[in-house]
Amino acid sequence: KPKVGRMERRVKINAPLSRVYRVCSDYEHYRDWTGNGIKKCVVQEKRQGFQHILYTTGVFGLTFNFALYWSTAVPNKITFRNPSPMGAVHLLKGEYTFTDLGDGKCSVHFQIIADIRGPIPHFVKIAIARLIVHIALDDLNTYVCSDRCIQNLAKYDKEAGGGALHT
Repeated sequence: KPKVGRMERRVKINAPLSRVYRVCSDYEHYRDWTGNGIKKCVVQEKRQGFQHILYTTGVFGLTFNFALYWSTAVPNKITFRNPSPMGAVHLLKGEYTFTDLGDGKCSVHFQIIADIRGPIPHFVKIAIARLIVHIALDDLNTYVCSDRCIQNLAKYDKEAGGGALHT
């Protein structure tokens, strides 16, 4: 029986919008700040404003395989959705919305909608959703305000053949 859940939250971040957006839209380096929940991430397709990524994640002893389409087509917004049900993940979609607050600060609103099926207790699904929101906002906030983030972005610029750091 489908049971769609929704969770959302907003956080103020003391880092420039350009840095926060860059980190959120750099799916290949998500593991820099999302912890060890993402076990595997394979980019299937990549073009301007769109990426199709296959994931294997694990939390609370459970493993999930799913695909997400990521879009940056709308300014200051990143959306994601699964193209079709895969395993226990029947529906997974959401978005980041970014607002520039000036003075090198921004706010980020994160929303996720999910339908996870299978023999998983409802309280575990709620715990997973809270963990996802915590990672999406709190861990993001900690990372983008860190020296490690600035160093990683500089390293990625250098590896890509650029020299300028876009913070």
